[in-house]
Amino acid sequence: MRKSGKATPISITVPDDGLARRPSRISVANNIESYDLSQRRARAFLGARRYFYRADRKRPDAHLTHSSGAHDNGRPGRLTARRFAFISDLSGEEELYLVPQDGSKPPQQITSGGSAMRYQPMVSGRQTHRLGDKDGKIQVVTLADRKLIEIVDSPRGQIRDYAWSPRGAFLAFSMAATESGCRMFISGAPPRTSCTA
Repeated sequence: MRKSGKATPISITVPDDGLARRPSRISVANNIESYDLSQRRARAFLGARRYFYRADRKRPDAHLTHSSGAHDNGRPGRLTARRFAFISDLSGEEELYLVPQDGSKPPQQITSGGSAMRYQPMVSGRQTHRLGDKDGKIQVVTLADRKLIEIVDSPRGQIRDYAWSPRGAFLAFSMAATESGCRMFISGAPPRTSCTA
């Protein structure tokens, strides 16, 4: 064979690994990590096998997040009758996402710039999400401007117990204040201010 000095394409056929086969159903019954119910208790949201699913009495069950290769985790935080929030590492870091409850649109990323494992989002009545992370920070993000505000950075470990007031104006949490005890804190509007109780 003579060399022409030119690069020419060569057609190569590689057998597949069965990726084009028909879709199959896999039971997630023994792999449920988290769950939540809709406000009217008509549907359930399940976190299983790294994804979120909707089980509905009136409609077919649906795989909601479709984030292939990512780990969607945490208990889904209900937002409205139409959307819910969850944590996913789809971007490479754990961030907050919103997805329609009917699965009609792909998840929408709300936060960015995360650098630590985040815990389940907690939704207030004012379209505000509270996020905690493994480094002891509590952050609040509003959906209107997607601005992330740090409420507190605990010098003595994680903060895992927190709750919104019924109307979402205040966030209560406990934090280690000394080597031997915890104190209760209340963060109000504006969210940067806090007082001890």
